[in-house]
Amino acid sequence: MGAATRLLLIDDEEIVLDACTEILRGEPYDVATAGDGARGLERVREFRPDLVVVDLKMPGLSGLEVLERIRDADPTVVPIVITGYATVSSAVEAMKRGAYDFLPKPFTPEEFRLIVRRGAEKRALVLETLALRRERELLRDHFAAIVSHEFKAPLAAIQQNLYVLERELAAVASDDQRARLGRVKARVADLLQLIDTWRRGSVDLEAVKARFAPVAVRVPVDKAVESLAGHAARKSVTLTATVPDPSPMVWGDQATLTEVLVNIVGNAVKYSREGGQVSVAVTVEGDDVRIAVVDSGIGIAAEDLPHVFEAFYTAQSGAAGERGSGLGLPVSRRIVEAHGGAVTVRSTPGTGSTFVITLPALGEGDPGTPGRDAAPAAAAQKEGRR
Repeated sequence: MGAATRLLLIDDEEIVLDACTEILRGEPYDVATAGDGARGLERVREFRPDLVVVDLKMPGLSGLEVLERIRDADPTVVPIVITGYATVSSAVEAMKRGAYDFLPKPFTPEEFRLIVRRGAEKRALVLETLALRRERELLRDHFAAIVSHEFKAPLAAIQQNLYVLERELAAVASDDQRARLGRVKARVADLLQLIDTWRRGSVDLEAVKARFAPVAVRVPVDKAVESLAGHAARKSVTLTATVPDPSPMVWGDQATLTEVLVNIVGNAVKYSREGGQVSVAVTVEGDDVRIAVVDSGIGIAAEDLPHVFEAFYTAQSGAAGERGSGLGLPVSRRIVEAHGGAVTVRSTPGTGSTFVITLPALGEGDPGTPGRDAAPAAAAQKEGRR
């Protein structure tokens, strides 16, 4: 039998606490009580409830304030509001503050049991969803690494034998045979490159966060531009970068931020026409560092924008240019979100695209981490790239 659902009752009327406790007697609940909002928040930390039933009207800390603080402390807790002053506006406000359900006083024992039962079911669904999400993330993080390791060893052996064969047959092979051998070598090299891309896609974000330190944004920008300069030159694409002096600082991992910029700036070069332009501009806006990557390339079709941050998705517009693996941008978004930032994009087909990476700025007085938690940004990413 599973553990009892932990339920915390917060109400300044002792008779209500006693009545609700009695209603749930014999039910599969472990019940705790608190007589005001401040004590209720203490009990949330101590008792770690699954459900919280809170009265809206209490002296001192109000029920609405308690709701907000519960949501900040543990967003998986399911709050239920009870009140003797029920109005539509109070119900709406409670829902905005995170309440799952709303029960006006007076209520019958069966009404209370029903709403608590529904709250317990909601809590179970929340925990199940989180567990599935963790499993999916673990699978994503480890599957590519495991599979690529199993693929890479035999492919590397094939590649080495092809090199040996090429040398041994150089004097006797016909031009057609050499051409076929070259095509086989090229396809094996493509497979090995794809495996390396898969492995880069399985970024261990916890390990990345453990390496966080102050980073001057100029460093990853310069490294990305330097690594892509040859590619841009071969396509006659002008690649420029503008960074304020002194460089803005962020709290993060230099290596993965460089990878993000290589992916995004590399895409801009990849999808640019010959003679085009790609610019990287760093600015500080309020508490954020903004890195804008602008190209004058082929752009992204409207139907592709909602999908381009999805793994293995490649936009149809890419058919006219170079093709990618469909992993660079999804990995980049995960890395940026792990830094507490976000990536947005706007694009006009035939004109070009603008990607904007936003990261929390690291101020001079900050003790080592930015003012915001370096966790995935709350704003959901609605736009994407190839």
